Amino acid sequence: MKHFVLLLLTFVSLASFAQKLDTTYTSKPPDFKLIEEDIESKKSGFYYSDLKKRFLAADTTLTMEEMRHFYYGTSTRKGYDPYKNDLLQELNAILRKDALTPADWKKAVAIIDKQLKSDPTNLTFYQYKQIACAHLYGKDAKETYNAYFQTVLLTGAILSSGDGKTKESAIYVINVSDEYAIMSFYGLPLSKQMLVKDGDQEYDVMELGKNELGLENLYFNITVCSEALAKKLKYPFRFSF
Repeated sequence: MKHFVLLLLTFVSLASFAQKLDTTYTSKPPDFKLIEEDIESKKSGFYYSDLKKRFLAADTTLTMEEMRHFYYGTSTRKGYDPYKNDLLQELNAILRKDALTPADWKKAVAIIDKQLKSDPTNLTFYQYKQIACAHLYGKDAKETYNAYFQTVLLTGAILSSGDGKTKESAIYVINVSDEYAIMSFYGLPLSKQMLVKDGDQEYDVMELGKNELGLENLYFNITVCSEALAKKLKYPFRFSF
């Protein structure tokens, strides 16, 4: 993990990230019902298969709304699993080495691609991929840039849902690992994590350590994750801890 954090902070700056975002977009919570309807219709302009194809090709013409449909729409697809990080342990075993060889980086990319094949919006794995590709192919290689741009697109879509400062403006995620990916991206240290339920909504509240953004807490709406887990385990209720 130490390789990942250090390399990420040196490879991508917050300034370069900000330049990629549509700063005129007004953040809003995702309408999952409407998004599901849109991505199922070939006439909507948000047909899921088309969006996925464009995203995997790192299409620079993808708009924020298209990316929101792709990211949040993935939670409505068959096989969606917000806790699908089964290859993360295998990947970390490689990245935790003191010195990585080209063969190690090649194996890391193969593991990442295997995960993303069935989990195409996993921000954590895209963050890993841009680092691995930078070492394997070079920082200026097409593979590296594509992985970087895909990371930016996903991050922008997630942050378009809210600023995370309150429950009302919480950041919506469809994979719990995306919470940590967002915090890692901004270098936000986690001090304490709490699960909070408010009506039919569930939140991960991250109490943060001292950081450059001056944030004390970061709120993530994880309702869709909890619902998917309950459905998978065939329980008639969502988990609360």
